[in-house]
Amino acid sequence: MNQNVARIGACAVLAWGALWGSAAGQTATPSPAASPRPSPAAFIARAHADVSVTRNSDSTVGARADAAIYQRGNLTRIDLLSLTASALPIPPLHFTAVLDGRARTVTLWNDQTRRYFVAHVNVGATPTPAPKATNAPGWLFDRRSPFADLDVLEFDLKMTGHTTTAGIPTTGFSTDLTVRKKGSTAPVRITGTAQLSDDYGGFPMAISLAFASAQGANKLSIDYAIDALNLTPPPASAFRLPRGYTKASSPFGVILGSGAPGPVAPIAIPPPPAMPSPSPAASPGA
Repeated sequence: MNQNVARIGACAVLAWGALWGSAAGQTATPSPAASPRPSPAAFIARAHADVSVTRNSDSTVGARADAAIYQRGNLTRIDLLSLTASALPIPPLHFTAVLDGRARTVTLWNDQTRRYFVAHVNVGATPTPAPKATNAPGWLFDRRSPFADLDVLEFDLKMTGHTTTAGIPTTGFSTDLTVRKKGSTAPVRITGTAQLSDDYGGFPMAISLAFASAQGANKLSIDYAIDALNLTPPPASAFRLPRGYTKASSPFGVILGSGAPGPVAPIAIPPPPAMPSPSPAASPGA
């Protein structure tokens, strides 16, 4: 069970980083007339995520994770502060993940086990040898279509408007996706909403996702939200691997560890940040 919990945590970190990176890359360049904003590349935030799993319509398990998020340039640090479950005993888990967008790496370390692991994230096509003369189709058409094994695929994405989330201007989205594989009689439906920041690279301020089978017997829901945001830039030292840590053979060796843990280093988390004051232009009637 502990290993399953670790896998969920590691996957959530990687998925979150991929989601934000995709949203940030699609953010439009502000017009010259736009009012100046604080730098979108430096802030500290606190966040939480609630997960609920229902099996056979009568057994529901819930879990909650609380985290601190540090952002500076191409560096993102996520500290897992706590992880609890309603019906499962979970040992104390505290680990740090640093995502380096420029180097395309994810560095995990644990101040209790004093272990670390570095994973390289390959984005884009892998370099291949020079092409040889051949009558075969190009690489794009050598692969099986991702739609060949589907009987149903319905997707809807809508922008739901502009609002504020935790005091930050955001743009809302809703999505509805239904998928059914060939030979299956039970499609899976995924619905969700999101609030992406307008001024901070599309940083996700709130995300809600629900996965359900056709009969509704099995359900999974994920609700994530930023609880507070502080525009104070974190120090560069917050993203550096501490000295004297031992390299683990896998991410799970960092999160779960083995043997006697080392001394627990304090996690430097700032006090709950104050919400930024709204600009005069945002006041009603302005």
